[in-house]
Amino acid sequence: MKLRPIQKDDYIVHKIPHNYNKNADCPKFKDFLEKSVPDPKEREKLQEYVGYGLMKWTKKHEKALLLLGPSNTGKTVFLRTIEELFGEEAIANFSLQEICDEKYNKAELKDKYVNIRHDLSDKDVQDVQFFKEIVSGNSIKAREIYESPIKFRPMAKLMFSANHFPTPQKDKVGNEYLNRWLVAKFPYSFPEKEQDKNLKQKLTTEDELEGILKWAVEGAKRLQKKGRFTNDRNPEEKRTCLYSGGNSINQFIREKIEFRYNADDKMKDFREFSYDIYQEYKKYCDRNNLEEHGQRALVEELKNINCVRKYKPMKDGKRRRGFKGLRLKDN
Repeated sequence: MKLRPIQKDDYIVHKIPHNYNKNADCPKFKDFLEKSVPDPKEREKLQEYVGYGLMKWTKKHEKALLLLGPSNTGKTVFLRTIEELFGEEAIANFSLQEICDEKYNKAELKDKYVNIRHDLSDKDVQDVQFFKEIVSGNSIKAREIYESPIKFRPMAKLMFSANHFPTPQKDKVGNEYLNRWLVAKFPYSFPEKEQDKNLKQKLTTEDELEGILKWAVEGAKRLQKKGRFTNDRNPEEKRTCLYSGGNSINQFIREKIEFRYNADDKMKDFREFSYDIYQEYKKYCDRNNLEEHGQRALVEELKNINCVRKYKPMKDGKRRRGFKGLRLKDN
C-alpha cells in the first residue's frame, strides 16, 4: 500500500477529516486499548479492522467486527473514538435489524466508509442471508423514500458492540454465518470509581486523532501484507463465544452447572431450587465483575435446556420452584 494525495479521477465522496501525519502518535488511545484489551493480538486485530474501514475500494475479507464483553469494558469509548476518526458524513449507524428489515435504510449505506452501532441486541439478526451479502459487498437493490430504486455494492464495513453474541432468530447458526464475524473481546468491566468520564474527550483531540489515523493506516498495511486478520477465531471458537461471550447467564451455566441426561426421580443429587441457583449466579457475577441479569432471565434460560425439568416440591410447608436434571458444581 502506498499513500498519495487524492486525485480527481478517484471520485472520492467523503474525506477523512484529519491530516495524515507520518510522525503522529496517539499515546492516550494506546494506553486505553492496553487496559481494555490486554491481549496484544486482539489489539492488532482491532487496528487491522479500522484500517480495513479506510479501504473503501474492497470487501475481500468479508468480515463484520463485533466487540464482545460485559458493560463498562471500553467498547463504547472505542467505537465513539472511531466515529470521530471517520467523521459524521462517512458513517451510518444502523443495527442489523434496521439494515436487513427496514425498507429504506439500505440505501443510506451507499458511499459510507463504516456502519457503527453500539449495544447490538442478541436478537438483531433477522435475515442471515442479507447480512452475509452486505458483509461480502454483493450488489443489492435499495431506494430512498419517494425515490427510484438503485443498485450498488455496499462497501461500508460493519462495526458493532454487544454483551451477547447476536444469534439468528430463524436460521441455524452455521459456519458461513460465524465466519462473517471478527470477534474482539473486551473482557474487563471497570468499576465506576476507575472510570474516566472525560476519556472520550481526551482521545479525540486533533493530535490524538492524527495519531489514530496513522495507527489505522499501519493496520491496513499489515492486513494487506498478511492477507488475513490477526487472531481470527475459527467457527468452533466463535460458537463458544455464542454461549459464553458477554452473556453472564450462559457463562455461569457453562462453568457452574452440571447436567445429567435421563436423571430419574431417585437421583436426588441432581435437583436444585431456583432460588439457590440464582443466589450462586449473583455471587458468580460479583466475583467476576459481570453484568447481572434477573432471576426470570436465568430461569428461562435453564428451561430451554433439553434435560432440565421443572421441580416443585414441598419444603417447610411451602411449595418451592426448582429443576431436576442439574446441580451446582462444587466451588
